[in-house]
Amino acid sequence: MATPSALRPAATWLAPLAAATLSLVLLTGCPSAPAPDPDPEAPTVTATVPDDGATDVAVTTTISVTFSLPMNRAATEGAFTSLPAIDCAFGWDDTDTTLTCTPNAHLTPDTEYTLNVGTDAESAAGTALASDFDIAFTTAPEVVELCTFGTSTFGACRFGP
Repeated sequence: MATPSALRPAATWLAPLAAATLSLVLLTGCPSAPAPDPDPEAPTVTATVPDDGATDVAVTTTISVTFSLPMNRAATEGAFTSLPAIDCAFGWDDTDTTLTCTPNAHLTPDTEYTLNVGTDAESAAGTALASDFDIAFTTAPEVVELCTFGTSTFGACRFGP
């Protein structure tokens, strides 16, 4: 069995080693949790109805924009614009990824509409849309109905208001 005096030589070289290890830990720091991602994933538009470039779009269409992430409803609705302007009621799906714009009146026939969702739109986590998003579509021309009464045919048949 070793005597206490036999342990002293080991203790004399362990003390400086322990001091050096402590100094190294203090200089380099302790390992910590990884830093949060400085650039969280930015949302993008993944689909629209109607599609960009669509023609003959019904004047009664409901417009929808689908995003890659759940969105902040108020910020996204505020970033939605159109030319000519569309007065619409906004709605959302249960996952907050699809915004719908239901026009309060029929769209104008045979008209090109340009829609924009700006970078003020943001995800539910507060990250801005990656870039402005634009699409354009054209509504169908006005339908002219022909009406026949007996042997006579009339164009643009409208009766009542």
